[in-house]
Amino acid sequence: MSPGGKASAAQSPLQCGSGMEAPLAQRSRRRWRRAGATVAFVVALGCLAFVLNATWPTWKQPWVRVHASPPAVESRELRVLAFNLQKLDLFRGGSVRSPEEVRAQLDEIAALIRAQDPHLVALSEVVVECALCPVDQVEHLARATGMHQSAFGEQFDFGVPGCAIRGGNALLSRLPLRGVRNEQLSGGASFLWPANNRRALWCEALVAGRWLPVGSLHLDSFDPQNNLRQAEQLVAGLPEGSVLLAGDFNARPESATLERLLGSKRFAAPAAELPPSFPARDPDRRLDYVLAPRGWRLVREQVISSTLSDHRPVIATFALPATR
Repeated sequence: MSPGGKASAAQSPLQCGSGMEAPLAQRSRRRWRRAGATVAFVVALGCLAFVLNATWPTWKQPWVRVHASPPAVESRELRVLAFNLQKLDLFRGGSVRSPEEVRAQLDEIAALIRAQDPHLVALSEVVVECALCPVDQVEHLARATGMHQSAFGEQFDFGVPGCAIRGGNALLSRLPLRGVRNEQLSGGASFLWPANNRRALWCEALVAGRWLPVGSLHLDSFDPQNNLRQAEQLVAGLPEGSVLLAGDFNARPESATLERLLGSKRFAAPAAELPPSFPARDPDRRLDYVLAPRGWRLVREQVISSTLSDHRPVIATFALPATR
């Protein structure tokens, strides 16, 4: 065999090796492309779930539940308590509180509510779902206080199904209750960061044989002008007849917001002397109110000394007008 032939024979194994390496490299690149496509699909699916979870319009309808306790017997007085729970400070100190801690605090709040024996409780900043601390605060309080029904109106739902935090306003009721709507208020925040989004939960409670519209709310905490716009929106949309509003108005007694609400002539004026309700440890301003229908007589009103939240609860007792 010629020298050229030997050289050709000596090169053939290398050529064979190169031919094997090329398909291996191609297969490796294909695997990486498939892995990248899978990751991109999972990320896109997660983003879609996040957007749908935040924007799906289920928030418009209140979530009403019936609990084991029977409704209260009819009375000629109505006691209403308003309490901002500050989400029970779930993310205290940069970490998430344990379910055991949260349940223990809820039991203390329930004991406070039971001691006041209200017919209706308007709750602000209450959480019904949190993946990192799975305690439904409304459900727990309703059962621990012996309430007949509860209603929840979502203000925010941040995350994806199964891994989200959802909170808002609520009503606990010893009286029959039916949901009406969850009203979006002005200045609505983006679903990407819904911290200051505000809505009003509207239900009807059966009071002295009639369905009374009741609103549980938490108005703007940061922008006084938007706070006033929200009050104007509420007044413009009030149903006919008697209406009761309760919650954290984030407005002082001398504010334009309270002036607008009381100036509507739809609500009875609160007590002349209004003790402060915020901050709970050393209160210096009144932000929380129970506004009853015009014509109802205020029997008593009290700001309860408590540091179970950053607000102190307010309870008001009204004498119901005689029915015709």
